[in-house]
Amino acid sequence: MTPETKDRNRVKRYDPAGVWLAIGLTIGSAIGLIYGYAIDNVTLGLVLGGGGGMLIGLSIGASIKNSREDPTK
Repeated sequence: MTPETKDRNRVKRYDPAGVWLAIGLTIGSAIGLIYGYAIDNVTLGLVLGGGGGMLIGLSIGASIKNSREDPTK
């Protein structure tokens, strides 16, 4: 089998950090929208909620990726 055929048949997996980043952004923005409505400043709520959600999601994704890696490499 040629190297080109091997690469073509390989299944590409998503990076867990990127997936969790998107999930964190979505959930954080929703919470920030509610918080911003409560303090009468929706823009500030979206910025704080979205930014916080991205950081939390990125840290969860990075920890999952690190725990799945082979420690013998």
